[in-house]
Amino acid sequence: MKKTLAVLVACCMVFSMAACGNGSDAKSTSGGTDSNVQESTEAKGDESAENSGELDTSKLSIGVVMKLYDEFQNKVIDGAEDAAKEIGAKISCIAPDDITDAAQQVQMIENFISQDVDILLVDPNIADSVLNVLNDAVAKDIKVVLVDTDSPNFENPVTYVGTANYDAAFEGAKEFASRLPEGANVVIATGQQGDDNHEKRSKGYKDAMEEAGCNVLDLQYCDNSADLTASQVEDWFQKYGVDGIDAVMCTDDDASMGAIQAIKQNNATDKIKVCSFNGFQVAIQQIEAGSMEMTIAQQPYKMGYDSVMCGVGAMKGETYDRQIPVDVEVIDASNYEDYKE
Repeated sequence: MKKTLAVLVACCMVFSMAACGNGSDAKSTSGGTDSNVQESTEAKGDESAENSGELDTSKLSIGVVMKLYDEFQNKVIDGAEDAAKEIGAKISCIAPDDITDAAQQVQMIENFISQDVDILLVDPNIADSVLNVLNDAVAKDIKVVLVDTDSPNFENPVTYVGTANYDAAFEGAKEFASRLPEGANVVIATGQQGDDNHEKRSKGYKDAMEEAGCNVLDLQYCDNSADLTASQVEDWFQKYGVDGIDAVMCTDDDASMGAIQAIKQNNATDKIKVCSFNGFQVAIQQIEAGSMEMTIAQQPYKMGYDSVMCGVGAMKGETYDRQIPVDVEVIDASNYEDYKE
């Protein structure tokens, strides 16, 4: 049985499907590119025009700026590209070489603005670093949809389509805490400082673990890096001792690979449980191998698909709630087979 977190089941899918229309179930794809820019796609212009009312969607241009290229971001792109093909619009997708390069991401957004795209999907690396350039886009009447990562201080998005990160992390952490000994000692390795997703996930983790009576010994930024996470876990072992830590929580699956490496090197796999976030295939493999307890899985394909549809709806004059949450699911030893690709 899939373990959909209760806090999001009741409302998230309702808002997501109803608000943007034509919602799609998550699709398992790999995707990827060797260059910074994914090729523009265009399809079925005549067919989509018949179903688009007064708006000729075949004439729309969509720009997508992600954080970087990885398994998750590529699935967001897959969803956005499939939605664009469905309506016959042109789409171009791009991402920085480095997730920490906020300046490069801003430049990419500026380039799309100069190209007069109609719809702009943005997954901000740093929430506030994109504020000025997104306001510039709105001033040119470009419909801006925030996807995967919110920029809470940006006042004029069409909407934010993505995980309710604090709630998802909080509920997932409560489930994880139920699998730990009473009063367990926990450490948290989070992502890049200033990344809205990771700030909310780490806070959700911490609040839930403390509410459950666990001891959060430390929380450190590791920039979504497996190497930095491995080094940080080794530092924690030096400080608290291998026997002084019961669990490691990571806000990103790729980074959690570093935690698992450090735990294995210290022969502590049977003692220290790992919880992570995203639902990447590498995490599913570690769950299968018994090296990870659980990961909190998102639906990136749906985020990309629904974000395009919300942008198109905004072009037609439709309005949406400020946030449209997409639900998450816990993947663990009981159900990982359902998610293997």
